[in-house]
Amino acid sequence: MCQAINQLLVDEMEQCLQKSFPKGEFEITDGEDGMHLSVKVTAADFKNKTLIEQHKMVYAAFDELIKSGELHSINIKTSAL
Repeated sequence: MCQAINQLLVDEMEQCLQKSFPKGEFEITDGEDGMHLSVKVTAADFKNKTLIEQHKMVYAAFDELIKSGELHSINIKTSAL
């Protein structure tokens, strides 16, 4: 059974990203199946970092949401400002 992504979760994710990347740009959208989220993060923090390092930084921002089970599946795209 599919259900829409919880707006409260999206709001919490935006707060996490804002805290970790204060000058970054973010976009959080529903995935194609309506159950998974896609996150685009553009931040100066990513400069000279590998793609894997960038993604680890995003996962670190969501650490508490992942540990709590609120967030379990995301598609991440990153780029440096």
